Amino acid sequence: MKNKKAMLMKEVIVIVLVIGGLVISGYFAYKISKSILGEQKKMQAQATLEEIINAVKVFEENNFDNNSIILLNPVEWYIIVNSNKNNEICICPDNKFKSCAKGVCEDVDVKVDIKPSEIEIILNNELLIQKKEGVILLSIKNG
Repeated sequence: MKNKKAMLMKEVIVIVLVIGGLVISGYFAYKISKSILGEQKKMQAQATLEEIINAVKVFEENNFDNNSIILLNPVEWYIIVNSNKNNEICICPDNKFKSCAKGVCEDVDVKVDIKPSEIEIILNNELLIQKKEGVILLSIKNG
């Protein structure tokens, strides 16, 4: 009888160790994938920001009435203009400038405003670039 209890105890210990190992492995796989996806979103944000800045430059240099670009990535991030510096455009993971350390920001040579105060990047939204009263205005094109 003691022999069966000892064997059963060993099997229980092995099962607990295997489950613990699987949980730890799953945790590390989750952390690694989250880190990789976070960096990918930041690279997408940088590419989108460069596209916006290039569109603003083309708009300014050619005196267009308006210009627009299609927003693709990173989905569910936000375009924000730094309210302390009206010539800094940021793409942040949420709609608060204070948390934009995980996002990307870049200065432009002109004063920029945004309507509404932040624009959520949704797949295939069209970002409209206009000039109003000497300020470049970024907004989502309706319709």
